[in-house]
Amino acid sequence: MDLMSTAQLLGNFGEFFGAIAVVVTLAYLAVQIRQNKDASLASTHRNVSLGLVEVVDALKDPALRGITLKIMDSGFQSLERDEQARMSVWLCTFMWVLEDAYFQWRAGNFPDRAWRPRENHMLDILTMREVDSWLEVRKAWFDPGFITYVRERMAEYRPTALMTHYEPGTAR
Repeated sequence: MDLMSTAQLLGNFGEFFGAIAVVVTLAYLAVQIRQNKDASLASTHRNVSLGLVEVVDALKDPALRGITLKIMDSGFQSLERDEQARMSVWLCTFMWVLEDAYFQWRAGNFPDRAWRPRENHMLDILTMREVDSWLEVRKAWFDPGFITYVRERMAEYRPTALMTHYEPGTAR
């Protein structure tokens, strides 16, 4: 074998091992991307859940819980002015957390199986007549696409167990 043939053979080996190295690198990157996506989804799920936990935890406050029951019994207009303001702040916080979850869901960063239960929670609350009126007045505070989506879902929504067992005057 002459020098030229040896060089050609070594070049061929180099290309072969280089191709193998590229395939191995691509496989490694695919695994890393998949793990990163899974971690990102888990992080988004955790952040949305923490936001909702904070909002729902606020209802542990006896005063806010009393305001909620008052709305369920007698409507939003039965509240004193400071109670209306407090409930409005709570509803805004609730909606902003859900709006963020909605955007994460639409972007593919929040799985459908995690979004749907939160959506049902939102719809249970928003389909209460008084809360629906509150949202109508304040819809400009939220993204128009989110409001359109919420309105479409509210039109076809049937309450879950949370609201099907409620009758005005029995919330206490």
